Amino acid sequence: MKKNHNYKIPNHKQARGIWKSGFRVLLFFVIFCYSAESYGTEFSVQPSVTLKEEYDNNIFLTKDNKVDDYITRVMPSMKMDYKAMLWEWSLDYTFKWWYYSKRGKEDNSQNLNLISKTKVISNFLYFDVSDTYASVVFEPRRPSTEDNLGINRTDSNNFIASPYIKYRLTDSTSLSVGYRYTNIWYKKEGSIDRQMHTGFTSIEHIFSPRLSASISGDYTQDRPDMAVSENNQQSASLKLIYAIDPKTKFNGSIGYKWIDFSHRGNEDRPIYNAGLMRSLYGNGYIELTTDSAFTTSPLHGIYERKKNELAAKYGQIISVSWSIFQRKDKYVEVNRKDYATGGTLGFEVKPYDRFVFKITGKYEKNKFMPEGEKREIYGLSEEIGYKFTNKTSMSLSHGYNMENARTNLNDYTNHVIAMQIKTEL
Repeated sequence: MKKNHNYKIPNHKQARGIWKSGFRVLLFFVIFCYSAESYGTEFSVQPSVTLKEEYDNNIFLTKDNKVDDYITRVMPSMKMDYKAMLWEWSLDYTFKWWYYSKRGKEDNSQNLNLISKTKVISNFLYFDVSDTYASVVFEPRRPSTEDNLGINRTDSNNFIASPYIKYRLTDSTSLSVGYRYTNIWYKKEGSIDRQMHTGFTSIEHIFSPRLSASISGDYTQDRPDMAVSENNQQSASLKLIYAIDPKTKFNGSIGYKWIDFSHRGNEDRPIYNAGLMRSLYGNGYIELTTDSAFTTSPLHGIYERKKNELAAKYGQIISVSWSIFQRKDKYVEVNRKDYATGGTLGFEVKPYDRFVFKITGKYEKNKFMPEGEKREIYGLSEEIGYKFTNKTSMSLSHGYNMENARTNLNDYTNHVIAMQIKTEL
């Protein structure tokens, strides 16, 4: 008797996701094998596994008809660091698997942060590679939480490879010229994948141990999946790094960016980034940052984000941290602006090394244009942690999230109670 085989051919996004996962495994294997045969190196490996049991009273983040469930999470992870004369790399990987007890369903995601820096020719030719795989918010205007990876989120992979030349013109001046390839992929259908090819150059001058400056420029060919969004970008900027005193540091850049779309008008505007940080007693600090930069979103293409933030932390045994922020996202390819203001406040009590108690609160107010819709987001979490040994710890936590929007579709409340055990192997 002839058997029937139900086989579904992967679509193009699934196929690309499979290829990227295989590429990451292959890249890791090559790095590991190469490091095993190297001499005079520093190499460390730290595997661990985290087990988590939690109860979520609203797994779909809805206002009505809430569905609760018991969720089991298993998260094995691996941290590796390698340092040699001509090559440095670090790997931080976590596989996240979870199972819904009442629904009888499972799902998974991954976190990967790989950084590799190679001196192909010492003091002349370099090759940098980075790969970041993580779960990101799909549509910022819809409900989402950091722990609930099944609602309004998608896996994303950002791969960057950059060969470049860095040539020392004088003892204090260096010239850099290079190429950067960027591949951005999203798992969810309907998102915008893209490839970017960038040529860049910069000149850096060190005036003193406390002061350095650089001027840079780049040209990018941005090729997203949607032909209507293809564009070429140019930018130029001036950067300054200054240590005012041993406890106070300033860094900032100012420049201009031009975007030329193939099927629509051009966009050009200033870009900037600045930060002032003052170290306080112990591990405390106060920091003021402001920046404006262009980035990409999974669903709506390129947007400009402007953000201002004031943050501080103080204390050791009992520490307090807080921040206030203001953010504006202006989308270039669609008629849309998202505004946000808010803040965070956290307390941490650590009377001795093995015990810690944390409580954190968050508030954010949004306004969405041109619709004029408004939303408020509240968050509160409490956690008690205890370290049994240097390698094994346990924590009990509770998290509360709430959205209050003008449209009832976005209103929800959510409680999550969890117990977690982490062991380093």
